[in-house]
This record gives sequence, structure tokens and C-alpha cells, in this order.
Amino acid sequence: LSTSSAAFKMVAIGGQVLNTAEQHENYIHHHRKERDLLLKKIEAEDIKNVVFLTGDRHHTELSTLTNEAGNTLYDVTVSPLTSGVANSKGEVNTVWCRSPVKNTTFLMSSASIFLSSKSRSFL
Repeated sequence: LSTSSAAFKMVAIGGQVLNTAEQHENYIHHHRKERDLLLKKIEAEDIKNVVFLTGDRHHTELSTLTNEAGNTLYDVTVSPLTSGVANSKGEVNTVWCRSPVKNTTFLMSSASIFLSSKSRSFL
């Protein structure tokens, strides 16, 4: 990731990386040390615009985390694409995005994910 010149660094991975709820298929629940190391390396190397594309939760959800370096990481969970928005009652995900993301628009539908940040975009 640190040598990539891509506007966004896309990381496709099975379970949620940023979700802070210590349950289900989240990396904080099953692989805490590896998750912490990954997030610390991203911060230490000042890697910007990291987007984790995750699944295995049977709903759609967006989580964001701004690290100490000031870079915001995104975890876009779409599992499957036709699932509705998350309704995980009782789950404590402190980085779940409950409101629009500053300078970023996320549109999720059954057919596509579109992310645009200022003048950079991908489809």
C-alpha cells in the first residue's frame, strides 16, 4: 500500500476491519493483534485513502476511522450487494458512520458502489 500511487487503496477482505464490536466475523474479535498491526502500519507510513471492501455480515454498513496521522480509513461492508442497511441492535461499533461523511459521498445500491472525494472518483 505504501508504494501505491493510486488515488484510493482498495483492500478486499472477508470480514470487517474497522468495526469495533468484539463479536461476529470482525477482525477485532478474531484477529485483534493482526488488525492492530495493520492499522498502526497504515498510520506510521502515512498511507492515505485506504478503503476496505468487506463482507460476511449479511447487511450493508459504512465505518470510518480517522487515525492519529489525520487520515480517514473506510470500511465498506456489502454482503451481499442486495442486503439492506445495517440494523445490528445491541452491537457497539464506535466507528459506524451514522451521518454523511465529510467531503465524501457514498452511494450504495444493489448494483454498484460509488465513492467520490473532491475531484477523485472511481466506479
